[in-house]
Amino acid sequence: MKKIIDRLKKIIKKKGDSKGFTLLELIISVAVLSVIMVMIFSIMSSGSFFFNKSNNMMKVTYSLQETMSQVKETVIDCSKAIKIAGADSKEFVVVNKTGDDSYMACAYKYDPDAKVLNYGETTFTSPTDVDLPGKIKCDKVLTEGVTAFSATPVLANNPDDSGLYKIRSLNVSVTVEKNGRSDSAVETIAPRNNPLKVTNYDEIDKPVE
Repeated sequence: MKKIIDRLKKIIKKKGDSKGFTLLELIISVAVLSVIMVMIFSIMSSGSFFFNKSNNMMKVTYSLQETMSQVKETVIDCSKAIKIAGADSKEFVVVNKTGDDSYMACAYKYDPDAKVLNYGETTFTSPTDVDLPGKIKCDKVLTEGVTAFSATPVLANNPDDSGLYKIRSLNVSVTVEKNGRSDSAVETIAPRNNPLKVTNYDEIDKPVE
């Protein structure tokens, strides 16, 4: 490439004040410029590719961090019980007691068909309300592009006096995919207040026998 450019400079210098270039000189000039343009285009394309790749990975990482941060905050502060719905652990509800006759349910539900993790908050007054399961809503999209999600509790060795097991930790796993880039996060979250693992809401305030 350098030899061609030097040759072109010599030709231009040699021509001096002549009227113009020969056909051969013009062909050489166009060829050199074409090669330079191809090189510049290749460099720009490579830079754009790596930028988009890095940007997509950042989006995936950010989604994972945001998801784990909210789930972790909810589980750590759980003061009453955690209800795990289904054997596949794709849905769970964190229940906090906010007053003498008031509760707050924070629900997470994974929809594998839509590839979204939904979230919702519901207040209620009685855990024994037979219509309560239908009142717990997951009407907000927390994370899109979720290809896998699970929440598996690790229980205490023995039940408490009410016959229920306390949750020592909750193993949460999330996989997010966006624009062809995928990443996963797994975290073991230990609640501060040793909440109970319940299968039905009426077990939340189950009396000690």
